Amino acid sequence: MEPKQIVDTQLCCDACEFSPFSDSNEIVAVGTYQVVGQEDEGGTAREGRVLLFDSIKGTELQRFDCGAVLDLEWSHQKLNEKATLAVADALGNVTLHTLDNDTKKLNQLTNYNNALDKILCLSIDWSNRLTSNTTPNIIVSQSNGDLTLLELTNSSLVEKETWNAHGFEAWIAAFDAWQPESVVYSGGDDCILKVWDMRAGTAMERMKSRKHSAGVCSIQSNPFREHILATGSYDEHILIWDTRFFKNPLHDHHTEGGGVWRIKWHPKNPLRMLTASMHSGFHVIDYDEDYTGSQTVTIYKNEEHGSLAYGADWSYAEPVDGVDHLKGTCSFYDHSFHLWN
Repeated sequence: MEPKQIVDTQLCCDACEFSPFSDSNEIVAVGTYQVVGQEDEGGTAREGRVLLFDSIKGTELQRFDCGAVLDLEWSHQKLNEKATLAVADALGNVTLHTLDNDTKKLNQLTNYNNALDKILCLSIDWSNRLTSNTTPNIIVSQSNGDLTLLELTNSSLVEKETWNAHGFEAWIAAFDAWQPESVVYSGGDDCILKVWDMRAGTAMERMKSRKHSAGVCSIQSNPFREHILATGSYDEHILIWDTRFFKNPLHDHHTEGGGVWRIKWHPKNPLRMLTASMHSGFHVIDYDEDYTGSQTVTIYKNEEHGSLAYGADWSYAEPVDGVDHLKGTCSFYDHSFHLWN
């Protein structure tokens, strides 16, 4: 299939998210991550940039430099009537930016830094996917295996708790969209999926699973179906779970050739998923009504997209001419951002 647009991001492209709000759903934020050399003490030097695009007009709205971006995510509820973007970077920062609807540009609101030397913030997730909260939480996973729970209070990010969750990199952490105050999921390079009951404290996970055979790097709770959770791994498999019964997954979908770096459920269809599957491109997958079967609808690997598939997201804007929602995808080493139907 032909892409609608390909943008050269100059630096390696690895994260993207569309604004979920009707008055700004044409806007997509894109993050980049570039290794630029070796530091004196053996650490890797990295730099990054956030770019803001109008996906309808195909124009760039803004760009600003920052630490190398590992993840970015819009709050699903407006905060003080503004769309708010969280960015996690390799300098240990989680930075919040609010969108000015008149200028269509981001303004920095606040910043949190983990104050740890060479410890990267790897993933972030907001607690307000389905519930409005004037003081939402953000869960952050880090390269030393730690998870940090932050609360946004009086326009500042306050650290509520940090605990060691995994023996190696904690690639991903996510709230249960249906009970974000009490349940957090995490996945690490130790190949373990963990469930944390925040009411019981963080000294011990409530459950852990070794059903994945490699690092667990993507997790997303289904925002339309309670108890349905998707996890992805370097082992190239997506597992669908009923969160009430974690002994065995409901379904195992093999992406054949690509570790599943990101999972994004469709903005309206509870049975459709978009994945960034590294070496095997971007997959659109449809599930059966009971999530016990699946089929691959589309694999996007345009001839100009010949690199690792990392970031991916759906536009929340209504599709044109009856086709499915617009998709944004990030191709890493060839530093390109693609928009396609």
